[in-house]
Amino acid sequence: KPSNFKSILVNVTNGKIVSEAEIYLNENNQLQNFIFKGNVSNLSLRIKDEILLKRTNFSFFADNSDVLFKNIFGEAQGLKFKNGDIKLSFLSGILLSSNFSSDLKFNQKLVKVYSKIFPKSEYLKNLNVLEGTFNNNISINFDKTYKVKDYSLNFTGKIKNANFKLTKNINLFLGENDKNLNLKNTDVKLNFDTKKNELGLSGQYSINNEKNLQFSLNNVTKRNSSNLKIDFEFDKKVNF
Repeated sequence: KPSNFKSILVNVTNGKIVSEAEIYLNENNQLQNFIFKGNVSNLSLRIKDEILLKRTNFSFFADNSDVLFKNIFGEAQGLKFKNGDIKLSFLSGILLSSNFSSDLKFNQKLVKVYSKIFPKSEYLKNLNVLEGTFNNNISINFDKTYKVKDYSLNFTGKIKNANFKLTKNINLFLGENDKNLNLKNTDVKLNFDTKKNELGLSGQYSINNEKNLQFSLNNVTKRNSSNLKIDFEFDKKVNF
C-alpha cells in the first residue's frame, strides 16, 4: 500500500540504489508486465526508535508475479545476517519464503531494546546473554486478504554462550541460591508450524557458572498437548 511504502521511505537514513526497468504494454497500451531489477548497497533503515538496520546490501528482481531479493547481507544491534534471500510470489495469494544465516550476540541492554518489539516474550525478560550462530528458513502463506493461511519456521544452529535468570518455580526445586542457568556449546533445533511446535537442545549447562554438565531436551507442543523429554546430568541437592 502507498502509505506503508511511504513509512518505509521515511525511515531510510542512508543507501544507494542502482536499477533498471522494462515495461511491456498490450495492444491497448495498458500495462501487461514489467521487470524491475538492480542492487542496493549500504542501506540504513530505522525499524524502531532504538533499532537500526545498517550496512545492508542485496540485489533484487521483480515482475508482476514474483519479487526476489538475493545475496542479503547486513546487521542490526546484536545481529548480523548473511547469505540471505527473500521471495514473494503472487500467483495464488501471497507466499513469502526466506533463507539466511545469522550471528547473534545479545546482552541485557539489547534484550531490553528487543523487548519493546516483543513485549509478551517471557524468554526475553529472563535472558541476560545470548551468543550463537543459526541457519533460518521461513515460509508464510497469506490469502488475498493478507490473513495467514499456514506457516513454517525452522531454525538450526549452535548456542555458544547463554545465560538465563531462573524463575521462582525452578528455584523452589533447586534452592534459593541458584540464580542463573548457563548454556555452552548447545545445538539448537526449532520447528514451528500451524500443527505443532518442536524444540530440541543438546549440549552443556551449568547453574551459577559452576561445573558444566551434559543435557538434551526435546519438547513437542500441539494444540492440546505437550510431550517433553529431558536427559541430563545433575550433581546438586534436590528439594522435594
